[in-house]
Amino acid sequence: MLRLHLVAPHLAAPSEAKVSLVTVCSWCEQEGERTVLGGDGSASPGGESHGICPRHLGLEMAKLVGDLDAPTPVESRGGLLFKRDDLFTLGGATGGKLRACLSLVSSCPRVRGMVSAGSRQGTTGCVVAATARALGLRSEFHTAAGAATPETDWIRAAGTTVVEHRPGYASVVRVRATAAASERGFLYIPWGLECSAMVRGTAEQVKNLPWSSIRRIVVSVGGGMTLAGILTGMERLTRDARCPVLGVQVGPASSALLCDE
Repeated sequence: MLRLHLVAPHLAAPSEAKVSLVTVCSWCEQEGERTVLGGDGSASPGGESHGICPRHLGLEMAKLVGDLDAPTPVESRGGLLFKRDDLFTLGGATGGKLRACLSLVSSCPRVRGMVSAGSRQGTTGCVVAATARALGLRSEFHTAAGAATPETDWIRAAGTTVVEHRPGYASVVRVRATAAASERGFLYIPWGLECSAMVRGTAEQVKNLPWSSIRRIVVSVGGGMTLAGILTGMERLTRDARCPVLGVQVGPASSALLCDE
C-alpha cells in the first residue's frame, strides 16, 4: 500500500508587530502607482521593500511560463520514450519542482517574498531562487551549516540569501524556516516541494503519455513526489493507463521497487 503524507501549500500569516518595512508592488511603482502589500503604508520610501501584487503576478506568470498545466513533450530515442519535463524551464530551473513552486506562488493572494528550506545538495533552493529572481522578489533558503556546494553557490549567485543552521537536523531547519517566513510575512515553500501542488502538477503531465506504446515506466525517486504524481495521474485515467512503474532510488544503499499499478 502506498502511503502519502502531503503538506498543503502554506502562506505564513504576517505578524505586523514584527514587520518593520512596508512592502509595495515594484511593478505598480514602474507604472506610477502605489500598491501596498503589507505594513500600514505610512513608511517613507527609504523604509519600503518590494513584492508583487496579484494583477502583475498573473501578467508576469503568463509571460514567463504560460500555462502551468501545458503538457511537456514525449520523445522517442533508441527505442525508449522520454518524458521531457526538463523542457519546462525558468531562469535555469526546470521540471516538476519548478512547476509546483510557481503554482504555490500563483495561488498566493499577495507575495512579499519567499522562504524555502532544503538540503545543501538539493534542487529546492535553486528552484525558489530562480523563481524569486524572475519575479523580482526577496528570498531566503534555509539549510544545514556546512561546506558550500554547487547548489548553494548557484542560489547565492541568483540573489537569494542562504541561512545556515546548527544543529543542521531537517526538523530544526524546517522550524526555523517557517518561523522566518511567519516573521516576514513571506510565502513558505515546503522542504523538497513536498506538497499537493507537486503531486497535482505531475499528475496532469501523465495525460499525454502514449499508453498503447508503454510497457513500463521507470522514474528516479528522491522524496517520492514525482512518483506520487505519476501514480495519482494514472489512477485518474482510464483502465488503459495501466503498466508496471519502476521507481529507482540511487544512493549508498541503492534499491529499486517495482509497483504494479
